Amino acid sequence: MSFTIGKNYTAKAPMSNANSQMTAIMEWISGDAGAMIPVKNKEGLDLLKDVLEDIKDKKLTNALLKVGTESGNLVIRVEGKNNYVKSTVIVKAYESLKAERAKATVVNAHVGNKTIDDSAAAMAKAKGTTVKSAADVDLNKKGSTAPIIILAHGSPTGSLPGTVYATKFARKTPEQIFDFLVKDKKLAKNYAGVIYLDGCYTAAGPKQGKDAGELTNFAGKVYKLLLADGYKYLQVKGNLGSAWTKVSGEESVLDAQEEARHKARIKELTPEFDKLTAKANDIKARITKLSQVATNLANKHAGNAETLKADVGLKLVKEEVDKLEVERAAADKELAVFQKEIDDLKRGMEYGGEFHIENLVGVFGPAKLATEPWYKKLFG
Repeated sequence: MSFTIGKNYTAKAPMSNANSQMTAIMEWISGDAGAMIPVKNKEGLDLLKDVLEDIKDKKLTNALLKVGTESGNLVIRVEGKNNYVKSTVIVKAYESLKAERAKATVVNAHVGNKTIDDSAAAMAKAKGTTVKSAADVDLNKKGSTAPIIILAHGSPTGSLPGTVYATKFARKTPEQIFDFLVKDKKLAKNYAGVIYLDGCYTAAGPKQGKDAGELTNFAGKVYKLLLADGYKYLQVKGNLGSAWTKVSGEESVLDAQEEARHKARIKELTPEFDKLTAKANDIKARITKLSQVATNLANKHAGNAETLKADVGLKLVKEEVDKLEVERAAADKELAVFQKEIDDLKRGMEYGGEFHIENLVGVFGPAKLATEPWYKKLFG
């Protein structure tokens, strides 16, 4: 069984921290084969920890860490002097998985929009394929199990927590997306893969407890239309909130209802924040004005220390300035609390912020499991 070092992987001495080393390997895998590859993280960490112990005990010298394939599997391999070799499989059938990834159909349904153009390019690169426009794509070309990833903007409705969901995707209603898939692109009835409506809010829906007539979900509606038309083996998935495509092809998603809740909190804080800002600015203006008065009074004494010290008016002005300085410090402290909460909320909602969750999606289907072996392998 020959070992082949991975393309664009540079063999080097193991890092001194096993977790950091495994993270670096995971990043390389993501760049080489795309996101969400099933990595045997524990096996990899155990090997790396053993290697570090061997280095510490001087059982291993001149260590060289390699990542590559052996019998189609992805392997971590460490070599050293005196024929030292330790290895473990971290991804089974890696080469086959990479080949499957290249079968994905990536569709840009908003050609010319920079955000979607960039996202589609990142997704296609992660999947090892090329982007097709909605006009040019053939959804059946790569077979009945190839994932179909359609990237476009999702248009939300509602602004209060529990009311946010997409009304349109790629400027189309669920019915129009159904027509695009079935009538325009003639999606095969035996299609048993995943159709990913990769846009903002495409799987978001109002909170539970609303009347059935109010409940809506874009991806869910598309799935129901397809199911009613005889598509029993496919899945439809969408994002549960606003989404950003990472270079790895994974989606960073901010839950729609959480986003609405955070925005509502900012809206709630803003009037009091503005009121405090106005108060602080007023105090500062009064301090500036009184400070100028104090300067003018002091100048009248022309440097005479005795008369300056005896000036009651100057003393009162300075006492008032000191009092206002205390008020300003208190106002600034109170303002800073509001500012921090608002800033934390805004940062948390930004791309990669603490409120984001990777690949936060909603999935619909399949209604029926196909009996063919390939289908069982795909869906289990």
